[in-house]
Amino acid sequence: MNEQLSLFDDYQDNGTKLKPRPKNEPVKKAKNTQAVSSTFGWFFQVIAAIALSLEYRTKLEKVKVEGKTEDIELYLRDGKLPIYVQAKSTSKKPEEAPKSDVRRHCCNAMNTLVNTSNIVKGKYSRLIYISNFPPIVKLN
Repeated sequence: MNEQLSLFDDYQDNGTKLKPRPKNEPVKKAKNTQAVSSTFGWFFQVIAAIALSLEYRTKLEKVKVEGKTEDIELYLRDGKLPIYVQAKSTSKKPEEAPKSDVRRHCCNAMNTLVNTSNIVKGKYSRLIYISNFPPIVKLN
């Protein structure tokens, strides 16, 4: 009952041995478990927070990355309402990002900002979407 299974044997949960895959059958694509994209996203958020901090440096009291409400939260002096920032990025070359990914990320960011505006009930000075994707909507 407590026999040790070989590391090279494949067993199902019920203890029956699985048949080996045929020699020339291609292996199914494994799930990507590398954290490169995730790490890049964090890096992008930090760089965006630094850039926004420089832009608002004369009014800034504190900055939060991965804040309670949004990806980046800028709290201003003199009791002014905070600025909430939703950040989306791609670790690929921005021009090589599939348009469907760009649209999906943009829509998700807009939905998040709308939800934020509802949650904080208008108690913010600005909502900002920042990304390294090419613009999908060309506005002046």
